[in-house]
Parts: sequence; structure tokens; C-alpha cells
Amino acid sequence: SSGINAEYGERYLVTLPCGNVWFKLFLIGVGHIELFSQTSGNIFCKEAGAQNWYGGERTDFTMDGMTCDGDDIYLLIERSTSGVTIKNAGNVLYTQSFGENDARCSDTQAAQVKTQVWTDGAELELSVSTGSCWMGSLLNLGNTVASVCGAWTSPFSLSAPANVEYPMQAVERYVVELPCDDVWFKLFLIGVGHIELFSRTRGNIFCKEAGAQNWYGGQKTDFTMPGMTCDGDNIILSIERSTSAVTIKNAGNVLYTQNFGENDARCSDTIATQVKTQVWNYENDLQLAVLDNGDDSVPFSLAERAQVPVPDRAIEQYVVKLPCDGVWFKLFLVGVGHIEIFSKTSGNIFCKEAGAQNWYGGERTDFTMDGMTCDGDNIILSIERSTSAVTIKNAGNVLYTQNFGENDARCSDTIATQVKTQVWNYENDLQLAVLDNGDDSVPFSLAERAQVPVPDRAIEQYVVKLPCDGVWFKLFLVGVGHIEIFSKTSGNIFCKEAGAQNWYGGQKTDFTMDGMTCDGDDIYLLIERSTSGVTIKNAGNVLYTQSFGENDARCSDTRSTEVTTQVWNYEGNLYLTVLNENSSCWN
Repeated sequence: SSGINAEYGERYLVTLPCGNVWFKLFLIGVGHIELFSQTSGNIFCKEAGAQNWYGGERTDFTMDGMTCDGDDIYLLIERSTSGVTIKNAGNVLYTQSFGENDARCSDTQAAQVKTQVWTDGAELELSVSTGSCWMGSLLNLGNTVASVCGAWTSPFSLSAPANVEYPMQAVERYVVELPCDDVWFKLFLIGVGHIELFSRTRGNIFCKEAGAQNWYGGQKTDFTMPGMTCDGDNIILSIERSTSAVTIKNAGNVLYTQNFGENDARCSDTIATQVKTQVWNYENDLQLAVLDNGDDSVPFSLAERAQVPVPDRAIEQYVVKLPCDGVWFKLFLVGVGHIEIFSKTSGNIFCKEAGAQNWYGGERTDFTMDGMTCDGDNIILSIERSTSAVTIKNAGNVLYTQNFGENDARCSDTIATQVKTQVWNYENDLQLAVLDNGDDSVPFSLAERAQVPVPDRAIEQYVVKLPCDGVWFKLFLVGVGHIEIFSKTSGNIFCKEAGAQNWYGGQKTDFTMDGMTCDGDDIYLLIERSTSGVTIKNAGNVLYTQSFGENDARCSDTRSTEVTTQVWNYEGNLYLTVLNENSSCWN
């Protein structure tokens, strides 16, 4: 059994032998996924439908046969409350969408996965993806499933070095794809040193300012390692580095580990800000991915306060994870004031130099709010603050909003530069994440169309902000078709060259959906599209899903390279954000 951290969806990678194997994944709290053979299986949803099979509903299915990779089959199973998809060798074998009648499948994230195998003598392997960037390309690194946000970060070669900014995190993670032959290459970790591999069996680690400083002002450690294993025509290397150690992995095996101590200088006290490459003996491209593990939260407790810089954004965003019982804690917004939560139902906002200045030189506003809702064993609070207002949200609901005016002084005219924490009545850790929203939205209107490039990602993600009344607008997905929303309850999907090609050389599918929910004065729509299907979400709910098959032509085989907009019945601005690999942590 394995615990799941599935904030953005569950992903399971199952490795099984090439013959027919009968196995089941029990998704605790949800149901199960059972495969009898390479061509058949079933999905079970607890409390669903007529509840005529063990208190739920089972859906039997058949699928195209699986493709072997050497002696093994690799199955990627992706599940969310919208649906489940089973993939193999880059092909979708089966997709099932979930709706209201699917009960636990449609409203519950699995807390744990357990397994059962019936085929005698079969040994399988299960990997569970826990990275926040789960929507990117999946790499099989043996027992580690590394999720890459989007496609490979950058090709690099002898003639064209890569130069990639590195996300600041405690563990740096690099994945390098190289040919099965020996290739001599180096990763320069700016501010730290380098990792150099001469061949499949030897290399060196260089630490700036380390040891006797007798090699370019630092120390170089040569090493040998077991030979690397090919995956098809390529070798996939996973390199993990922190201020404690560096580890080189391949095909699930650790090839080399080097621990760092005080004498290792920059290797032991510095996080790389950038990685650059050099290749010596190979003319074609290698591939480098710099992974963002998404673990940007900072623990804080009664004994240990957190202190985190705040990005210079118009809207500050804080996420606090606390236990279900509720905890008395405070966020000090340096230069502004504080947000204090006493319990699940009460708190206060303090603004420096505000009002009568009769409370520590400012004004404190006490408030009550609706009780918080648990997500498993925890409460997740989202706090958004600008110079206009502060809003506290939980489980998609607004618990409390306070608007700021001239008399609120620092709350109304100052952006916090740092957040500090304090806890009173809880011994263990809470978690704080300070989000960088990037403010990448683009306005568009009846008079002014937007035109935005789309990152090359397996799943395209669009966020549209529109007024509560609803607006008739269209997203043209260049090379694919369009998504058109007529109102809060209807729209259509157009696929180029699809079906009978009886509508502008393609096929249009009209649909209705449940009405959208407002967040204040606005509606936020999240539209996710891949070559497997499109899903429209709002306020945590799936409004509409459409799966794509062979007859859907460009919708089923083409990624959009650009999105453009059109509006018909509204004079003001709507806003479009195209999410990229750096956006998935707030999505």
C-alpha cells in the first residue's frame, strides 16, 4: 500500500510482465480498477448507480491489447474526480468519464492505494506520482516516478549548450536523456560547481572553494560507477542534489552517491540558481529536464517560526495547511499588519497605523466566519490579500472578506515583503506556502482579441475570468478547433476535419452544462484539453467533459500552438491565462 499526495490528480505506473496478468488497484475511499488481461477489465465506484454490486456500480470494459517494452508492459493510469484513463506505449487504451451518479469516483480523491494479484508467480511494480506537476510527461525511473512539467526543458548539444533557470528548492532534480553510447557531458551548477560524466561508468563532482582548492579554486572528486542501463535507444539519468549529497540514478538503481560536509564549501551550503551544459564527443542533441517538485511549503510550529519572502505581486496568496481540530496561529505581514486565526470560526485582521490607532498603533478588526471543512485529516486555507481587501477561503467557499479603504492605512497602500508566523496551541508542524501567481493573465474584449502562445504540454490549461452574468466568447485553438461558451449553461466544441466535416470542414458538438458559480463578482473557468478530451471546470466542479477518439481528427492528434479569442455581447474586459509548467502549483 502507498499513501497518495494527489492535490492535482492521481497517477499510477504499473510495471507487469508481457503475458496476461490479473490484478486490482483498490483506491481507498473511491473504488477499484481491475484488469483481467491485456484486453479487459472493470472500474468499480463505491455507492454509485443502482448500488447493485457490493454497494456500488461496476463497469466492465474491453480495450486494445497492450504493447510490450522488452519483457515488460508499462501502464500509466490517471484518475481524477472527472474520469480515469489507462495508457500504454503512448496510446490511450480506455477512458471513462465520471458524473454525479458515479458517487465516490466523482467526488473523492483516493487516500491510499492497495493491490491484489491473482496470476500465480507474477511480480508487478507500482509507482505513485506525488509531484505537483503531475500533468507533464512521465518518466519511468524504476521505483521513482518523476513528473516533468511540460515537455523536456531543453535540448543541448556540442554546438548548442542549454541554459536553464533553476527553481529554488531544497532538492534540485535533473533528468538527462542521452544515447546508449558513451557521451561525455557536464552540468554546470551555477554558484555551486559541476557534475561531469565521461562515460557510462565514470565521472567527477566539482565543488567550488572546497577542500585544498587545488583544482580551479575548488576540489574535484573522481568516481566510477556501475554501467548504465538503456531504455530502448536511450539512457535516462536522474540526478538529485541538495546541500547534503548528490545521487545519480538510472533504471531504478543508484549508480553513485556523494555526501557533502563542511569542507565541501559551495556544494554544502548553496542552492544552484541556474544549470548550463557542455558536450564534447557527440554531434546530436541530448535532452535536459529540470524538475520542479512543487514542494514549496514551509513547516512552522509553536517552537519554530517560518519566515518567507513574499513575491512583489498585486495579490498576495498564502496557503496554510493545519489539522482538522483547528489551530490558533498568526501570519505577520511585514510592513502591513497581521492575519490571526483563533479557531475554525474566529479571527482578526490588524492594520498598522489604521483607524484610531488604539491597538498597538493601529486597528484590529475581530470577525467570525463559517466553520472550516476538512480535507482528509487537514484543513487547507487559502488567503488572498491585496491593498483592496483580504479574503479567506476553504474548500472552494469564501469564509470571510474584509475590504480596505483609506482609513486602513498600511493594509490599503502597502504590499507585504515578507510573512512570518506564530503558533500558540499546537506542538506539531503546520505548513505555509506563499504562492507566486505570476499575473500572466491577458485582457480580451469585443474590441480587442487576445493572442497567446500555448506551451508544448500534454495537457493545455486555460483559465478565463468573466463577469457573473456570463459572456458569449470563443477560444480558437490554432491547429485544433475551438471551444465556444454561449452562456453559463451552454456551448460547443469544434474539431477541425472531424466526423462528417459538415460544419466549416469539421464537426461541432453542442452541449449544455450545469450553471456556473460566481466567486465574488466574477466567474473563473478552468478549461483543460489534451488529445484525449476536454474538461470545463468551475469552483471545483466539472461542468462538462468530452472525450476524443479517432473520428475527432485534429482534436485527437494535435496540440494547439496558440490560442486567440473572440467576444460577442460584452463591452468590458475578460481575462485569459494560459498555464505553463510554473503555474501548476497554484492551479
